[in-house]
Amino acid sequence: MGSPSGIYTIYPENIPNGVNVYCDMDIDGGGWIVIQNRFDGSVDFYRTWNEYKDGFGDLNTEFWLGNSYIHSITKSDTYLLRFDLEDVAGNTRYAVYNNFMINDEEDEYRLTVSDYSGDLGDSSGFTYNNNAVFSTKDKDTTSCTSGRQGAWW
Repeated sequence: MGSPSGIYTIYPENIPNGVNVYCDMDIDGGGWIVIQNRFDGSVDFYRTWNEYKDGFGDLNTEFWLGNSYIHSITKSDTYLLRFDLEDVAGNTRYAVYNNFMINDEEDEYRLTVSDYSGDLGDSSGFTYNNNAVFSTKDKDTTSCTSGRQGAWW
């Protein structure tokens, strides 16, 4: 039996004290660092650039890990990105992208994502956002964040 899902401290380059992350050790063989968790709307995700930079919420419930941490984790290797979605009826779908990273803040956390697989479908999916910069309510490069009350690429 492997390690349980939960909060672990990892030590990406240039973060000597480490960062706490939630690791999912159950789905698809485990070992997934969860960068976003939303399931009941208890945390407001319509936030500022700095809040998305630093992260917010509670790793035990709803949260955003933080763009600065996501960049530090993904900058030095090739990472997978996995979305797991469940609707109100309990139906689940997933998407995996075999190439994922975000650039640093100077490049507005520009996204690199490609090589989709899964059963969620990618006809207008996340690869559409490849090479996009991150947008928040106070730094909206897409004019989408206000209508959706959130932030994204």
